[in-house]
Amino acid sequence: MKTVIRGMGVVALVMGLVVGVAACSSNADTSARPTPTAATPVPTTHSVEDTSYYGAATASVAERIYASDVVVRATLLSASDDLLRFRAVEYLRGSGATEFTVSATTANRNTAWDGQEAVLFLALPKSGGGSGSSDSTASLFEFADTTTWNYGEAVSYTGALPAGHTIDSRNPVWMPAQSGGAGGTSGSTTSAYITESTSPAGVSQPSISLADLRTKIAWIGGGKGIAGYAECVLKGLKYERHFRDLEVYYQSPIALHLEPVQISSGTSAIVYDYGGDEFLTEPAYNVFWLSGTDAGLFHSTIIDDDTTASNGYTVRVITARPLPSGVYRFFEHYQAYRHVPCNFRSPHQRMELQVTVTAPTGTVHEAFFDPVTIGNALGADSDNGTLHPVAFSLADASSSIASLGWEKGKVTLALSPYVSLGGKTLDVIELDGTVSLALAFDDGSVDSTAGTVAWGVDERPWESGDRLMIRIR
Repeated sequence: MKTVIRGMGVVALVMGLVVGVAACSSNADTSARPTPTAATPVPTTHSVEDTSYYGAATASVAERIYASDVVVRATLLSASDDLLRFRAVEYLRGSGATEFTVSATTANRNTAWDGQEAVLFLALPKSGGGSGSSDSTASLFEFADTTTWNYGEAVSYTGALPAGHTIDSRNPVWMPAQSGGAGGTSGSTTSAYITESTSPAGVSQPSISLADLRTKIAWIGGGKGIAGYAECVLKGLKYERHFRDLEVYYQSPIALHLEPVQISSGTSAIVYDYGGDEFLTEPAYNVFWLSGTDAGLFHSTIIDDDTTASNGYTVRVITARPLPSGVYRFFEHYQAYRHVPCNFRSPHQRMELQVTVTAPTGTVHEAFFDPVTIGNALGADSDNGTLHPVAFSLADASSSIASLGWEKGKVTLALSPYVSLGGKTLDVIELDGTVSLALAFDDGSVDSTAGTVAWGVDERPWESGDRLMIRIR
């Protein structure tokens, strides 16, 4: 057994980033979105807050939703010097007229997407206009834009876009549909909208489905009556923004931390232990869980053996059953307590574990063994219960375990094809590493024609539902 405590520097760093970002908005109004303010000018000299130098990423779809009063699917009807006129297809957030105009500088407008339906992110004007009119002559909206992030703080403004903006999907307020034509998209859940555009129409672009867009809108607006929900959403968006900025700055995705672990087969082992780090002081709030192909073979648990929160607690990943030799991979996720009110879950709040399980010297074969009832017998084969892997090799031959079961005081192992295993032993191993049954092949009754070896065992050695392991050594 090997307890691994490396790699927590990465997790602690991530937690520290969350704390630092969250501190910027600790006094945020949890009942409404922040009032937009004028954009802060970007310094002309390189500095930490110079986002053009730092490489600030385009606002995410969730940020665009958060900064907008209205989100609407619409088609473009006409464009003049300072106004764009649209027909609404569907209001996804907020409400408005069937036809409406948007105030925007159009001198440098990109017209490549005019024939496609688009999702617009709009703000209500500070005075005049409005979105509640049913008059088809339209209400006046303005594009909402999130422009400058200093030390994690969003600075938003409401108003016409500055001269020089193009109205296309590079602008966070406009997401054209992937499909073309005057009719736009069908509006089905498979419809998709381009989230960022850096090349002409017809080229493959990153997109979001209408179903996912509805989910994000529901998440952002779903906190009515939940204490701290709005603040939780804002902290989550700032957290994600930080990582996107880093990826843009370094021009590469942030690599997920991979923690290599080695343990012995057939043992109850701690494969990862956070153990007493400073941020592990609020066990009632932080949430940990596992995912991935092999996640069901392990278990994440919080251990706090007293009632004093200030002395910390331990988060451990342990084996959930005895494991045969092999390589197992899964993810461990955590959700910071500040993200629990809105159930914000970031892909950056995780790491991947690769657990290499090594068998003892002299092992011929190891396999999972989960017995079930098979006719009158209690055991497993390739079709019933869990018995895998079944194939193994000797120095001069290969074979597979066809079945292993107990019936009428006898344990029977069937091999296909039959090979002699004289001098070897079959062990049945429980979760804690205990060998509950050891059967020497030299003591068994061999029927080479049937391809079986049988041992007299009066008491049934396993129950249906047991999670065991077998080893031939």
